[in-house]
Amino acid sequence: MMQTTWIEPAAIEDVWTVNNRKENPGHIESLSESMRQNGYLPEYPIIVFRTDGISTLSTDKEYVIACGHHRRKAAIAAGIDMVYAEIYDGTEADWVRAFKAQFSDKLAQNRKTLEQDSVTPR
Repeated sequence: MMQTTWIEPAAIEDVWTVNNRKENPGHIESLSESMRQNGYLPEYPIIVFRTDGISTLSTDKEYVIACGHHRRKAAIAAGIDMVYAEIYDGTEADWVRAFKAQFSDKLAQNRKTLEQDSVTPR
């Protein structure tokens, strides 16, 4: 079973430089409106890594996002204080692999890959 916890969306570094995907403002607004009405649904956790395992990342934030960029921004726009997240310890290679996996696999497959690679959830 995957461990999850509630964290502040502002505590997550949002990095888009690992791939060519662009932010979709319309999608963020749609998600934000849904969150205003329903709150943050824990069925859709944001996948993050602890930044202390990623030496090339320069940030003062505790986490870096791997999956859930739009949900994080939507939560902030909606005034949501806490989001549900899966927190992993891992190397930069683990983070990049998880980050890229979100674009070719479903979230469940992404989790399965992380578990098979022995990345430890926190």
